[in-house]
Amino acid sequence: MLAGLFRTGQINHDEAIISSYVGREAIVNATVLDLSKDTNNQVRLQIGDILFNNSTKQLKCQAYAVLAGEEPSLSRSDRVKMRARIRAGFGDYSFSISRPVILGSSKPDPPDYFAAIHSFAVAHLRESISSPAVDLALGFLVGEKPLSAELKEQLKIVGLSHIVVASGFSLSVLVSAARK
Repeated sequence: MLAGLFRTGQINHDEAIISSYVGREAIVNATVLDLSKDTNNQVRLQIGDILFNNSTKQLKCQAYAVLAGEEPSLSRSDRVKMRARIRAGFGDYSFSISRPVILGSSKPDPPDYFAAIHSFAVAHLRESISSPAVDLALGFLVGEKPLSAELKEQLKIVGLSHIVVASGFSLSVLVSAARK
């Protein structure tokens, strides 16, 4: 119970800091946890380990950012510095950012080898398998959701839209199919 109270106190403290920035512009330093491109070619980032305005208090929360314009050369585990207006969060995200100005980025030291392996595998799968099969495979294997609106509609029509949800069941279906 004491551990739970301690953790809740940390979360409440972080949320109080975040709420003081909502509606204001700030410099955000964060680690890229995940990035994807939506059907409108906008890059969507999930970020964590956040610092506001170069403070030393690192917030253990997650936020969501939508980038506009040219795609930056970011990958998972990179540190990114951006200037943006902070908005209220939604779902599991403590806050959100829309159209930030990227001020810089840096690669982690030591490098994130798992992120490099992931990027390598995704790139080679995209070269080897044609779309939409590669989109389904990446959804099953690594949880990416780059499905086109047309493919989503086709899956909905035939009643199979539930299989693209990243889950252990989806992976077991793939493994069973591969065994046969």
